[in-house]
Amino acid sequence: MRKWPIIFLCLFTVTGCQGVRLGEPKQQTPPKTQSQEMQKGTNLVKVESTEYVVNGNEIILRTKPISESDVKRAGNEYVINMRDTDALRDFLQYIHPNTRAEKITVKSGDNTLLSVPAQTDRNEGTPSPITENTVPSPNTMQTSGIQIPPRGVRIDPNITPLAPINASHADKVAALRQVGESKLGERYVWGHNEDRGQVGFDCSNYVEYVYHHALGYLFTTSSRMQYQRVGVPVPVSQMQEGDLVCFNNGGHVGIYMGNGQMIQMGGGTGKCSYLPLKPGSYWYRHISAVKRMF
Repeated sequence: MRKWPIIFLCLFTVTGCQGVRLGEPKQQTPPKTQSQEMQKGTNLVKVESTEYVVNGNEIILRTKPISESDVKRAGNEYVINMRDTDALRDFLQYIHPNTRAEKITVKSGDNTLLSVPAQTDRNEGTPSPITENTVPSPNTMQTSGIQIPPRGVRIDPNITPLAPINASHADKVAALRQVGESKLGERYVWGHNEDRGQVGFDCSNYVEYVYHHALGYLFTTSSRMQYQRVGVPVPVSQMQEGDLVCFNNGGHVGIYMGNGQMIQMGGGTGKCSYLPLKPGSYWYRHISAVKRMF
């Protein structure tokens, strides 16, 4: 009879250990929520649907997480970096151009990941005055009847562009073409720019990247702000190679490359590509402004 307590104790010891020292609490790691995963990762989400809440004057983006490795397989223009508020506002302009919502809310399932004002504190309906970034500097010059760099643009002193400020018009167009075509096929991601070490571009980050590396230009990466505050407006009939072209009041942008074509990111293709830009074409009918850049 004396053996029974010993046998019971041994059985308890064997079944109670499970690789953890007795007397020490087992460390439980709670599963990560989707919000924690987004904070740890790249903050990329794929927009599954949008909803306009009239009473709350709010746009809800219903999303699911997506990894950078899946971006190339996404094949559409609904992947967005939700931490880039300009990208969220540009997306709103692209999807709901006639909606003046006050708030954008990003959700994944029942979880609210982010909520931001739909409008900035700037008066986005009118052009801005010349700012310190657009005041003529010793590096400015006149060409094609406009000041270089043009309104809303400054020269980056830390880069050697393919075509310097005093290059010919033909050389600047060639530089734009070289940089622009080097990204053909790259995937569309709202809020991304390879200058920031990210995968892919959206339309406005792409055109800024091309002008930056080709001509040394720095300017806003928001398509709405490019429409309102960058370049010198010219009539559509005077559009020429190298012009920045804005569509749907800043919902999309591209660079006219001549022969009735523009190079752009997205535009329904989900990637960097050439698209027709000649009378009768879809995007020609949606031109809001043509901006002379040099």
